[in-house]
Amino acid sequence: MNAWRTTIDSRSHARWLLTAGVLSILAMVGMVVAVPDVDRHPVIFAFSLTWVIGGFVGLATQSFLLRLDPWRFRFAWWEREGGIYRYAGVEAFRWLLRKTPLAWLNPAVRMTRQADLENLLRQ
Repeated sequence: MNAWRTTIDSRSHARWLLTAGVLSILAMVGMVVAVPDVDRHPVIFAFSLTWVIGGFVGLATQSFLLRLDPWRFRFAWWEREGGIYRYAGVEAFRWLLRKTPLAWLNPAVRMTRQADLENLLRQ
């Protein structure tokens, strides 16, 4: 069993699939709308292209990255204390993930207490 994979309940998995599917459909529609005249819709084209490229890169590298040893992804000495993350605003990011639908993008993230920040960083 891979240490990076966590079990996800079926409801969270369904929400994740719905969110990813809707965003993918919006990206495809954005490409269809923006490609004929990119100069009129540069932001739509940029977001759509970024989502499509990210999806392909994610699909291509997923199996390779999940087979890697978790030791390679350990925290550096300057990360373990957490000061850098407080400075960078991880608490604000945590609030954003807990209070908006962005949390649906990764249903494995459960943030209920302070110790969950380490889990968030791993995810």
